[in-house]
Amino acid sequence: PWRFGKPLPLGPVHLVWVDLAVVGALTLLMYSVDMFYVELPAITFLLGFIFCHLLAFILTRQFVFFVVLLFAAPLTSYPFMDLKIALAVLAGLYGWSLLGLQKYLKGFPWETRFWQADWGREQLTYYIKNGLIGWPHGKLNTVEHELSISLRRAAVISGLCTWWVYVFIWFFNEPNMYASFLFCGGSGCALFRILAYTYPYWQPISFLGRIFTFRWIIPRYDKIFLAPLIIISTAISPFLLFGRSCVGINGLMLATIFLVILLTFILPPSLKSWRLTGHYRLLGGQRGK
Repeated sequence: PWRFGKPLPLGPVHLVWVDLAVVGALTLLMYSVDMFYVELPAITFLLGFIFCHLLAFILTRQFVFFVVLLFAAPLTSYPFMDLKIALAVLAGLYGWSLLGLQKYLKGFPWETRFWQADWGREQLTYYIKNGLIGWPHGKLNTVEHELSISLRRAAVISGLCTWWVYVFIWFFNEPNMYASFLFCGGSGCALFRILAYTYPYWQPISFLGRIFTFRWIIPRYDKIFLAPLIIISTAISPFLLFGRSCVGINGLMLATIFLVILLTFILPPSLKSWRLTGHYRLLGGQRGK
């Protein structure tokens, strides 16, 4: 069987001398046409490899390598719009990608936990994920198959999004775009939160039922709308406190964007807690496949 250190069965997944020869030939061709863009062939080549490694890190769940790549990617253009610096950054990212690849290959054979798994629980998880149990039992289960996110991971995602927003606005040199990002991003985060918590987990009685029974507020259900309200309030808070002058305060706007995204993930109740203990009515029916 294959083990780390041996050639891969379908060939190498890193750059080899043949690739360097191709890049060198393209670079010479570019130099003969336009000497100011000789780095473009190497940059394009490295971008393709790094993008493939980025997808591989997602599939293999190597969160650290994936996040570092995304954090460092804007450095190809920020703060210097220079192709030589971009090439140097991409070369460093390629080295980082190779490090992640080597780390993953060293862990072969993978998924050894499969042999010690609880077969009953594994089967139940498989049936639930593929909709084979049917409605409503597929939703009323204790198997942890829903998306969950830790505070640390939520902070990393929020920081990553904020960093990309900052570089994007810097690139176009439009500070007024902060307002657009806050309004659109805040609304989008609030809507995402509402959809995640209300479908297919509907209110216990209909809207008309609330009116005619004078149960206009159902605290045990309506508590899920507090988080979207807090998110929207946070997004517009700089404008309420400082007016339009807050657009020029980059630090304040970036901190608000970070906080809006972070609150989307961490505000209670958690999605798992709500789906297992919430006061709701399951909407519709889902038949087994």
